[in-house]
Order: sequence, then structure tokens, then C-alpha cells
Amino acid sequence: MGKIQIGINLEFVRHEDKSFEWGVKKAAELGYEYVEPMVHWGRELLSEAGYFHSVSMLDDPLRLSRACAQAGIKMSGLSTHTPITKPEIGDTTNYDLTTAVPDAKVTMLPGTYVIKDGTLQVKNTSQLVGENVGFFFTGTFNLLIVKLGSSFFFDPDTVISLTAPKQGEMAGLLFYGSRSLPNATISTILSNNAQVLLGTIYMPTSSLVIDSAAQVGHQSAYTAIVARRVVLMSGPDLVLNTNYDRSDVPVPAGIRGAGQGVSLVK
Repeated sequence: MGKIQIGINLEFVRHEDKSFEWGVKKAAELGYEYVEPMVHWGRELLSEAGYFHSVSMLDDPLRLSRACAQAGIKMSGLSTHTPITKPEIGDTTNYDLTTAVPDAKVTMLPGTYVIKDGTLQVKNTSQLVGENVGFFFTGTFNLLIVKLGSSFFFDPDTVISLTAPKQGEMAGLLFYGSRSLPNATISTILSNNAQVLLGTIYMPTSSLVIDSAAQVGHQSAYTAIVARRVVLMSGPDLVLNTNYDRSDVPVPAGIRGAGQGVSLVK
């Protein structure tokens, strides 16, 4: 016979004008063992100020589980509707890992992540790590009078450690930029701790700028770059290893082999 256990949706504290963490503690104080948090996309003004319990999905992804663990309560699920009568703020297409958490450590689960109409930003001392992950960049956005494509930007004090997928459509591809991205698009690596970039960076219509004070990619079995333009500033030591046989991350066709011909393609 199945078991039915009673939990509570955090809407029960809506009129308390308190934060998510406060609501979780209150549910635990009332004796509940399970709670159902409410999440939303983008930025909700009252939540950012701590006056509403809903949590932005742009926040630290461990915020929910951390608060529940501290209160001794479990999550039964998520309520994912977004309030439609409260103002959303910020650019919901801009994946900023430090919007709410200045020193975030984000571990990506294996899979493909689509960055559409915005920028993947890793700022301050945040860390972005993941194995078997691929990032697909597509879409455009306007910056003043210039139309730019989706891209990535890694600050100097960040930690970047990423390996490409081993299978699927993105096998071997760490960063993949759509061919429809404008030529003015620029992706930037300033990180002084980007030692593992295992896979292929494929940005055929974009520029890749590297300006790090330390070695980039030197702990990777291999790193391949296909870009419209690669700009190395005064500081970087870019290491493109070709130890293909030391990794089970597949090498895309046309990359392997030091003896293959060189050609210009449009």
C-alpha cells in the first residue's frame, strides 16, 4: 500500500512578507516534514528585497537544498508558476552566475546548455565546473546600436574547469556558436585559472579574446579552437594540447592529425 505524506506549499507564508529561508524555517517549526518551494525565471522585485518567498532560478542552484537541510526539512517538489502581477527586473536572457551570489560555485550536470539572446557570464571569484557539458550559443541582442550574438565572458579571478560531452550531437564540442551569430560577437577568457578546457571551441563567425595572466587549457588532454578570429593580448599563455588518445572525449572530424592539410574555408 502506498504512503501519503503531508507537506506544504510555501504560498502559506505569502502574506508574511518574508524570504524563502524564513518560510522554510516556519514550515519546520509547524512540524511539516516536506515543503514545496516556488521558483520563477528572471528577477522578481519583492523576492530580491527579501519580502517574498519565491526564488529566482538565476540564483545559486544549491540555495533551495541548503536552506531545507539547515531547517531539517525535505523538498517534495517545485511550484514553478511565476507571479504575473509583480514586476520582473533585469535581463532574463543574461546568464550571470553572480547576480545574487558574489562567490558562487556552480557545478554543471552533464548535458547541453543553450545560451540564447544573451551572455554566459562568470564574474568575481565564481567557479564554473562541469564534466560532459556543452554550451550552444544562438540568437542576438542589441548593445546600444550594435547587434551582438550570444557569447561567454570569464572574469580574471574565476575558476573554469569544463570537459565536453562524450556522446550526442555535441560530442567533443565544449562551446558551439551558431553560424548565424553576427561577426561583431566576442567571447572572452580573462580567467587566471582556466586550466581545463577539454574539447573543441567552435565559434566560426565570432571572435575569441584571451587575456589571462596564467596558462589557459594546459591541463586538458586536448583543446581545439575554430573561430573567425583569435585575439591573444599581452598576458596569455594559451596551451593547445593534442593528446587525443589520453581522453575519451571524442575529437570532431577534421581536428585530429597533425599531418592533415590546411585550408581556408568560407
